[in-house]
Amino acid sequence: MRTCLLAISALLLAACGGASPDAGTGAGRPATGAAIARPASTDDAVAAVLESPGTPVAQLRFLIDSRPVAGKPFRLQLIASAGEAVSPLSLGLESADLAVDPANASLALRETGSGAVHQYSASRDFMVSAQHAGLVELTVHLTGDTAEPETLYVIPVLVAGAASPG
Repeated sequence: MRTCLLAISALLLAACGGASPDAGTGAGRPATGAAIARPASTDDAVAAVLESPGTPVAQLRFLIDSRPVAGKPFRLQLIASAGEAVSPLSLGLESADLAVDPANASLALRETGSGAVHQYSASRDFMVSAQHAGLVELTVHLTGDTAEPETLYVIPVLVAGAASPG
């Protein structure tokens, strides 16, 4: 089941990874040859795969705004959210195939909901790079205060091969 979820997530990431040459050009306007990418928003974020049993400390989503290519750093945004106030969260990121900077961070969730609906969220950017192409995993350890158990998430990343010099 986990392999199936990772494969599906990787296919979704691959499909969303690149902008078409005409992306963002209006009807009737000629394309300039340069890709015009729309800015990514947290609404485009994908849920990370929950690996821990029980209730998670917080929900975790991620956003990769450009297609990961071996040898080139890319930005990974993590978005944590909860339906109730939680203590500041600690994030630990690890992977056998990816270099992540920073590998540890903290997040203080702030109230973002309005009216009767309360939502707490925060985001953090990380720079990630891969030396080799392929489907790789990034594990995120999410912890609150010592009374809360650690929650593990896995983020599948499909890394494309570096373009050969032409």
